[in-house]
Amino acid sequence: MRRWKRKQTEASTSRNLYEVRDFGEIPKGDSQRITQEQLELGEGLIERMSSDKFEPEKYRDEYRLRVVAMVDAKIKGRQIVATPITRKPGPVIDLMEALKQSMRKVPEQEVVSARKARKKA
Repeated sequence: MRRWKRKQTEASTSRNLYEVRDFGEIPKGDSQRITQEQLELGEGLIERMSSDKFEPEKYRDEYRLRVVAMVDAKIKGRQIVATPITRKPGPVIDLMEALKQSMRKVPEQEVVSARKARKKA
């Protein structure tokens, strides 16, 4: 997660190097309405988890690598057999409560030091 400007915040899953996009390419969700509490919780969580130290080249897209390996195997004439995946539906969660719990997991002191570091930069 990375905070760009006060009104422009991107929250997403970790991206691999080839997936990193310019902020202008990201849908902003302008048609969605959120409450002030939701906004404050979201911004607070992003602030606590933000870092300028993200280095996408250190991460590998394991899923993509497995797909490429299967394609290569298929090209070489090997048969690809998919194993069925059985999943049980997960519990329905309250997103606001999950955000609040996430906020409690990151110590406040890290937020203060991160803000000071960004102000110096």
